[in-house]
Amino acid sequence: MKTRASDPASVAVTWFPTRGEAKPLKIDEIQAQSRSRSGILWIDCTDPTQLNQILKQLPVDEFSGQNIREQGGRTKLTVSGGVYQVPVFDCRLEKDSLRSEEITIAFTARWVLTVRLGPHKTNPFPIERVRQIFAIQRISHRSSSTGLLLWSILDTLMDRYFMVTTDVDDELDNCEELLLDDTAQSTGRAAARESRRQSLKLFALGKALIRFRRSALPLRDVVSTIVRQEIPFIDKTVRLHFQDVADHILRINDFVESQRDVVTGLRDAELALTSNRLSLVQQKIAAWGSLFLIATLITGVLGMNFRDQPDLSWGSGFLVTASLILIICTPLYIFFRRREWV
Repeated sequence: MKTRASDPASVAVTWFPTRGEAKPLKIDEIQAQSRSRSGILWIDCTDPTQLNQILKQLPVDEFSGQNIREQGGRTKLTVSGGVYQVPVFDCRLEKDSLRSEEITIAFTARWVLTVRLGPHKTNPFPIERVRQIFAIQRISHRSSSTGLLLWSILDTLMDRYFMVTTDVDDELDNCEELLLDDTAQSTGRAAARESRRQSLKLFALGKALIRFRRSALPLRDVVSTIVRQEIPFIDKTVRLHFQDVADHILRINDFVESQRDVVTGLRDAELALTSNRLSLVQQKIAAWGSLFLIATLITGVLGMNFRDQPDLSWGSGFLVTASLILIICTPLYIFFRRREWV
């Protein structure tokens, strides 16, 4: 489906008749077409400089217009002057951090406005997929409605949310493999740096899951409002689709909770392994200290500063003393070696 607008990269205006092919429009045609009852109008805007011009063409009051312009709101369905509005968040996991893009959706029975003022540069919200899903649903339902378009947007958003949970699972699997890798359980500087990196990664993943839950879970109340028939122009057949969206949100919430438990478990395992490494270091220090203690004890006694020292006139005294140290320390060294303490 091809669309055309005054600036295709920033604004796309499309008219979807009840039956028939979609028709691209210009911004100055919005006002006249938004009053038609033979279809719905969809305006997708990514340019803040053209947003005011679009709002002047739509029948929105000052309160709704201000909410649409503002960014940083929480996911909550509001209505003013017959215009429903809800901000949602498109999320992506990038380098252990959650990146989110706010998408403001304003809609009535005749038109839908989506505002995306901060799109991802590397992985933007797939608006063309929304168009494809909506085109399929128009053919299936043999009509165009705001509810179908709104569901197409939310269904695509759910797919993006499931991608986040999949990416988090992959990262947690990598952390678990590195954490439980026997070859990585050394005590050198490289192991210390790797342990610190893993700690920061687990902390970042835990923080990302908290932010993701705050972005995704409030959408459940919005969908529940639609399912409870509180928006009159969304008919019964379309509300069945929103029930699937509600089920997806619950599944996503379950995934997030289980992943947070995994992060907590990996943190505990990392602390246990760190404590184990510290114990190994202490064992080695104690073992070598025991070996040197024997040599220090013998040489300390024989090296005391008094007149009748036993080795002053003994030509083989040094060799005998060194042999005595080796005889006593060698079995002790072998014992520590077998226990891998040295």
